[in-house]
Amino acid sequence: MNADDYFDRHLPHRVNLLTTFRERYGPKPASSPGRPKLEGEQTRDLFRCSKDIAMLMVRFFCGEMGLYLPKKGDGQKGGTDLEDSRKWHQSFKALRFTAAEAIADVRYRKLLDVMKAANRAVAHIEQADVDHAIKTDKEHLELVEVIDWIEELIRTRLYEPNGRSLAAAMQLPNNVMTPNPPLPNPGVAGSGK
Repeated sequence: MNADDYFDRHLPHRVNLLTTFRERYGPKPASSPGRPKLEGEQTRDLFRCSKDIAMLMVRFFCGEMGLYLPKKGDGQKGGTDLEDSRKWHQSFKALRFTAAEAIADVRYRKLLDVMKAANRAVAHIEQADVDHAIKTDKEHLELVEVIDWIEELIRTRLYEPNGRSLAAAMQLPNNVMTPNPPLPNPGVAGSGK
């Protein structure tokens, strides 16, 4: 993959996956400040899907920057803290996000909770952890804080070291998120029914 593919297509798609939960269900959706926030249980499928993919994208981007939550192995207890990976390899210039930096930040516990949910309930589905701990309004707001943090790290640790702009990449035609388009009405002429 060349640099343009990585920074203009690959990462922006994943940034959209990361931020969709915040944009649709966060306290002040950036894409539509006047739009009322959707209630999670009214659109449970969309709510849960966007929440789960946001957690997976937090995990993905931390991995892109060299930070991991160890997984359970044969006879091993699951990781309880984030750590640097000795196997980290980045094809492009990137500033590593270290465990020491994460731990020093006041949002560390929130990031750790998101990573645990991503690893154990969403990505690998361990029986004891299927119903992850990110369920309440307070925890959803904490997820939004983590999304904000990771988005800032993407800008400063992946894009800027490569002389690129995350904001510019997100404005490319295939990367722009639009507000919720109206769903087709099956009873309206021209809707394909």
